[in-house]
Parts: sequence; C-alpha cells; structure tokens
Amino acid sequence: AAFAAAALGIAAAAVQMVQLHPYQNDYFNFLVNKTDVASRWEMDYWSVSHKRALERVLSLQPAGRVSVNSCGLGETPYTERYLIRKFALIPREDRMRMSVNDFAPDFCVDRGAVENSAWALDIYGGDIMSLVDRRGAARAAYMEAYAAAKSAEPVFEAHFDVYAIDGAIIYLREPCAEGDERGTFTASARPVHPNETADYMSADEFADKTFQFWDYGKIVGGACVMALKTDYPLESMRIAYRAPGSGSELWSAVIPVNGHIAAYETAARSEPLARSGYDIYAEGGSLIYVKRQCAGDDIRARFFLSIFPADPADLPQRARDAGSKHRSFSFEFHRYGAAFDGKCAIRRDLPGYPIASIETGQWIPGLPGEDALWRARFAPPEFYERRLRLAESSGEPAIRSDFDMYVDSGSLIYLKRQCAGDDISGRFWLSIFPEDPADLPQSARDAGLEHEPLNLDFRRYGAALDGDCVIVRDLPDYPIDRIETGQFIPGESALWRADFAPPEYYERRLRQAESSGEPAIRSDFDVYLEGDSLIYAKNPCAAADTRGRFWLSVFPANPADLPQDRRDADFEHESLNFDFANYGAIVGGDCVIIRDLPDYPISRIETGQVIPDEGELWRGRIAVSGQ
Repeated sequence: AAFAAAALGIAAAAVQMVQLHPYQNDYFNFLVNKTDVASRWEMDYWSVSHKRALERVLSLQPAGRVSVNSCGLGETPYTERYLIRKFALIPREDRMRMSVNDFAPDFCVDRGAVENSAWALDIYGGDIMSLVDRRGAARAAYMEAYAAAKSAEPVFEAHFDVYAIDGAIIYLREPCAEGDERGTFTASARPVHPNETADYMSADEFADKTFQFWDYGKIVGGACVMALKTDYPLESMRIAYRAPGSGSELWSAVIPVNGHIAAYETAARSEPLARSGYDIYAEGGSLIYVKRQCAGDDIRARFFLSIFPADPADLPQRARDAGSKHRSFSFEFHRYGAAFDGKCAIRRDLPGYPIASIETGQWIPGLPGEDALWRARFAPPEFYERRLRLAESSGEPAIRSDFDMYVDSGSLIYLKRQCAGDDISGRFWLSIFPEDPADLPQSARDAGLEHEPLNLDFRRYGAALDGDCVIVRDLPDYPIDRIETGQFIPGESALWRADFAPPEYYERRLRQAESSGEPAIRSDFDVYLEGDSLIYAKNPCAAADTRGRFWLSVFPANPADLPQDRRDADFEHESLNFDFANYGAIVGGDCVIIRDLPDYPISRIETGQVIPDEGELWRGRIAVSGQ
C-alpha cells in the first residue's frame, strides 16, 4: 500500500510537471488547495517565464527596435541583469532588436498579475507573469523629455546637447540625421548623498552605464532624444561618446548639476586672478577656469596646476623627498569641466593650507617640445599684500617710474598707486643680464642673447589691491649683473623703461670708469665714456642732485643709423633722456648713473640735467675719439 501510494504521488507529480513544462519549477502537490495560489505564493521566483514574455513582446512588435523593463522599475538593477540574461534565449536576429530601458520602456514585464496587462501566463488559475504594453506612454514620456529640454539650457554642448532635469539625464540632437544615433555613450551619476545610491554603485566612484541610442533613445519629431532616470539627487554626472568602431572617446565631460554651475556663473561675473587661454577665478576655496565662446580644441590636452604652499612643511612628504617646492594637481577637462551657455568651465578644489603662489596652464602631451598652449602664475591677494609690505619696509624703491620697483627676497615687486585699467595694459618686458654669461639658459645663448628674457603680462603675475597694482616676478637664482625692464603696447612705443642693478654693479662700473682717466665732462656730474656706456658720477651726492631729468643726445657718424622715426622728424640725433631713478644708484655717498649707448659709430654726445620749470643745471659735450 505504501509503495502504491508513493507511486501514485510520483505519477501525479510527473503528469503535472509535464503539463506545466517548461514551468515545472512551479509545481504544487495535488493535495494542496491550489485556488488562487498565484496570489498567495511567489510562483516564478527564477523568472523562467521571462523568455515567453519576451517572445510575446516580439510578436506584438514584429519590426523595429523595442525596449523592455520591469513594471515596478524599483528593481531595475536586478531586473535589468535578469532580462539581459534572458535575451540569450532569443534568436540572435530578434535579440539585436531588444534593449532594456529604465526610463520609458515600450513593454514592461512583472511576476504575478498586473492591471491592464496585454498578455499573462496562467498557472493554477492565476497569472505568474504579466506583460504590459506601454508604447503610448513611452512615446509620451520622450515627448515630455523633449519639451523639457527645449525649454531649458543644456549643461553640455557637443555631438548631443545634454540636460539635467528633475533627476533625468536627457540627450538631445536636433535635427537628427542618419548616423547620429550610432556610437556608444557613457553616463554615470554621482549622488548628493551616497547612501541614496543603488547597492551596485560605490559611494566614491562613478558607476558607468554604457549604452547605445537604441537602448534609451527615440526619434521624436525629427529629433534624437535619449533619457536616463536616477532615483536620487545628482551632484554631478559624467558623460562621454565613442564613435562606431572607435576605441577612444570623442568627447566627454564631468558636469556639476545641483547649484555648481551657478558657482561658475558667479565667478564669471567677478574679475579674474589671471587672464590667459582661460580666465581664472578664486571662488569658495576652488579655482574656476572659464573660457567664453569655447570650442572643441579648448578642452583638449592636459591642464597642469602647481600649488606652492606658504609653508613648505605643508607639502606632502613625497614632494619634499623629491626636492619639489610645489604639489601637482594636473587634470583633464573631462574630469573637472563642464560646458554651458557656449562657455567652458572647470572647477578644481584647492588645498586647505595657506598658498604662496599658483602656476597653471595647458599643453598637448606628446607634441614635440610639449610647449604650453598657455600658462599663468598668480597668487591669492594676501600673498601680494604680504610681499608689498615687506618690499616697502625694505627702503626706497630701486626704480621710480610709471611703476616703482623693489627687489625683495629674490623677486621684483612692481607697484603703482591708484592704478587704472590702462596702467596694466600692454606687456612688461624684463631682461636679466647674469654676471657670468654661462648662467644664461641654453636657449638664450643659442639665440645669441646676452640676457634672459622674462617678459610678463599683469594678468599673469599681478593683482589689484585697494586701488593699487602689484606685480611679483621671481628672479633667477644666479648672480645678476643688471636688469632692464619697462612696459610697452604692442605696435606702439614703450610707455616707460628702466635699467638698474645691485649696488655692487654700480660700484664696480664706477671704479672701472675712474681708473680709465679723466672724465669726458666735468660739471655737476663727472661723465665718463667707458666701453659702450656713459658713467655719470657725483661725490658727495645729495638727494637734490638726482632731481629733474637727464637729457642725452647721441649723434651718429652716419645719419642712416638713426631710427626711422628720428629721420622722419628731421633730427640729427637720437634722444636717450632718462631719470636718475631709472638708471642710477647711490653707492657709498656717490651718485652713479650708467647709460648704455647705441651700437652704431658715434660722432658726438651731448648731455645735461634740467629741472622742469626751473631751468638747466648743467650741460656738456663729448667729441668721440676719431671723429
């Protein structure tokens, strides 16, 4: 009896399993009450019936692309993986038409009974799998996304314009041409609150979703529209695109979403710390790089960023071990940049320690020489304030001209009080003459130069402080013979110019001049012709002796050697007038001026000193030997 009962049970189970095939995993013992069993039990836990549902989808839409997902959409990561696995059970030609879409799928499938289902799989009088036709709702969702994008500003403009609207990432290209829907896109989102992410996302890393247009896109009114949905607020998102068959990304960007672009726009309304290839601002502990009317080439290459701390002890140990004076924060646009309103913007957070200066720029890796596309060095305003106070406390400026200039702690400090916009226009030229020509950089020697050019723009090395303009330019660390500097407007003449040197330079040149014999002129100043320079000397010298203006007229042996503008004005001489502050120094009670002469043969020299509105103090004339 026992064997007969067991055999009957096995036979009954076998019959039911054959009848249920291929869903025999949903078998229930025939002694159990199977009324409405599907509503009381999770019948198809392993989703074996998904294959049948997908076949039904293909029959309802026999041509063209079709997308599916779970009707709940809350189980998207789980369901998406399951559906993709089930695609493997579909013939390849049908499988290539299908995709999983978690924004607005054409069809949704779900275990159990679902209202308004287009198809259901019934077992034991209950639905274990349902299919809902959402094609109308899907098209309406894409139309709504299209309308939302059309009424908003893109956060990125490239092959597709990209919008961030209500937690959705919307891609739009209008009009959409054949081929625009090809290629591979990458999108990922960084949440504002990492604990709100799905389980499969890391709180610290982007979780990239790679997809094609047919996964998340539709053509709506001639426009290509793609949309992806997240269930949490976004801080930022990364997007990228690869063309068909291309292994590298053609464009990519990391786009700040909630309020971060407003920070860029706030920065763009203030004055930049540096103007170069990108304008650069300091905003809320970050550097903001902004380029208006930004093109594709402007986001190529690599940006370098070097931070010099006020206290070297703040450098990481590895930087100090390497003998570096800075910490490098180099980066690429697609990691820290965004495009909006035709502008390119980058945000890069700064370290929390006090900063002495910042160097940044952009270059193309791998190009011969790897020359920078642009570079800038600048510092926070408090750096300029500190250096200015140190320079002023050191005594009188080395030069008084349109800019007063100080030499302090290995740097030149340029200062102009009550500075206006025109005072910082043009270019500052700076030529450094080393004591030992061997200290010149090889590039300068190869060019036949006797000096190292360190020309600069105010926007790269200067700052405005309470109406004053301040420039700080570090000097080379080799011994310096003299320095020549000035300012000019390209295409126009110099606004001002000055030569100066350390006191020992003047001391040395004076002794050389005195040892050469009697002065060429004895007057208020003795004037020596020494080598290719005039040396003016007065002992003892008082401040009143340096007043006014020194005039200097050089007559060439050949009038053709005169500069063209002098010939055009029918002059017979070249004027090299100057102020004491520009070319002189007080050395041990002596007043010393050194003025280099032109390199053409000279007939005679006339010079003197005049006080405006008072008259001439003295004058002299030198007939050059042999003339």
